[in-house]
Amino acid sequence: MILINVGRTLIRSQKMRCRNKNEVSFVLEYWASLNGILSNGSFIHAGKLSFENKYLEHVIGIIDSILIAETKQRKLKLWTSDKKILKLLTPQYIFEL
Repeated sequence: MILINVGRTLIRSQKMRCRNKNEVSFVLEYWASLNGILSNGSFIHAGKLSFENKYLEHVIGIIDSILIAETKQRKLKLWTSDKKILKLLTPQYIFEL
């Protein structure tokens, strides 16, 4: 899974595969730049949000919980095609082209 922070939008892609060393290098450099996206306590906050909203009943794991929590906390829009996540977000948090 790759997250891309574009302005005030998070993009989520589940199918990211590298074909060569240049792509591996690009992904690793990009991943390092994402360090600032997660705030301190992201996992704890996401776990609490997951419990309170019964995300496990919707088959939403901790990584998706973090995406949802960070999107809401930072008032971002999430760009994803994951229908499980889209069902849980209000339109104000969903990026549409």
